[in-house]
Order: sequence, then C-alpha cells, then structure tokens
Amino acid sequence: MELVLLRTLVAVHDAGSFTDAAARLCVTQSAVSRRIRQLEEYYGLPLLERGSESVAATPAGRLLVDKAREILEIERQLEDNVAAHKLRDR
Repeated sequence: MELVLLRTLVAVHDAGSFTDAAARLCVTQSAVSRRIRQLEEYYGLPLLERGSESVAATPAGRLLVDKAREILEIERQLEDNVAAHKLRDR
C-alpha cells in the first residue's frame, strides 16, 4: 500500500470532490480518480459515493479514512524524529 493513495483518499474526503482534492494535491483530477480506483480495487468495494456535485465516504471509506489519518500521523512523527536525529548528528 502506497501512502500517496491514503493521502489522496483523505484529501478527497476532506475536499468533498475529486477536483478540489486534485488542486490541494497539485495533481490532475484523473490522477486522483486513478488513485481512488486503485484503492477500491485493492479493497474490493467502493470507498466513495460519487454524487453529481460532491463525494462522500461509504461506511468502509469512512473506516479507511480514519485509519489512513492514523497511519499518516505516524509517518509524520517518524519524519520529525528522523529530522531531529539528523540535526543532533551534525
């Protein structure tokens, strides 16, 4: 599982649309769609309900968004800890 896929899911959930998420992530809307499709294929079920003007998480999608936030926070903490070690080692 690539973290970029989880970041994308969280961005779509928070933005409420693929287009707004793409702008936040500085990628194309088709890249966002492709990443979400990869996640849905991986898990074998829809994670987002696509409406005419907005996107909402399915129950499985909400679960994954919550866990993705936890994973991404752990990644951020790891990066902070490694950066602190780099500074100490200099």
